[in-house]
Amino acid sequence: MGLKQIVGLRGGIESFANKPQLQAKLHRTGLVYSICTGANPVFHQDTTSFVSAFDSSSELTRLKPSGASSFSRSRCVVQALGRRLYGIFKDVQGLSQLINDSHNSGQKIQEMSLEELMTSIQSRLLLLEFNDNNVLPELLRLSLLAFLTTVFWSFPGVKFEYPYLANQLRQACLAFTPTTAGESYLFAWALMVGATSVFHDPDQTWLPQRLRPLIRDNLGRTWFEVQNNLRRVMWIDSIHDGPGIEVFNQCLGETGDRSITVRSNSLYC
Repeated sequence: MGLKQIVGLRGGIESFANKPQLQAKLHRTGLVYSICTGANPVFHQDTTSFVSAFDSSSELTRLKPSGASSFSRSRCVVQALGRRLYGIFKDVQGLSQLINDSHNSGQKIQEMSLEELMTSIQSRLLLLEFNDNNVLPELLRLSLLAFLTTVFWSFPGVKFEYPYLANQLRQACLAFTPTTAGESYLFAWALMVGATSVFHDPDQTWLPQRLRPLIRDNLGRTWFEVQNNLRRVMWIDSIHDGPGIEVFNQCLGETGDRSITVRSNSLYC
């Protein structure tokens, strides 16, 4: 990758420590490249401890949302899948809650704090590995990566494609069959995330076939019910409601509320 060579000639990513915003943007660029292609992260970060991003700095600790009782059902399922995945899962829930709170209150999030939080989460997700028998953990890892593509790297009017991630997530979805109500609930959320983020191929007939009964049986029959249940896993209203309503209306159009309007929002100061 040309960017890696340029940064290497400047002394490596560490040489930008005195310019933290530029360093963070370089990390973000490398992570996007990894997600798009499946290549190893261009700029390595020491994340071997897998400590919660909210505990990595005093500023992020201050921003850590309180009151996570609404997440209890989804966390109960994910907690059994391993400490590292569970910690990242809670961090992404915290991120979504933080952005929702910011949108509702009108208080902007410091750009550097958001950069640091998202970079930490995504770096750890890219380092996680599961064996072939662990379909659900890998499905959730890929779903979290897909979820973050909607907030991690965005410009107005510009849509990034993630073909490698989309293919990996599709394969995981096709290979997974839920065996409990909790797994079905998380699978419905994962398919909604894929449908609103990386599944853009109109020929993917498998998606509505799997998603339609899962929405109806696990999320609800009206958009109000569906949105509320998606929030209980993680969902950013100002970002995901628009495409989410479209997917819902396509799957359960007879009960979809087409009068809903979705507000746009800038995440940064």
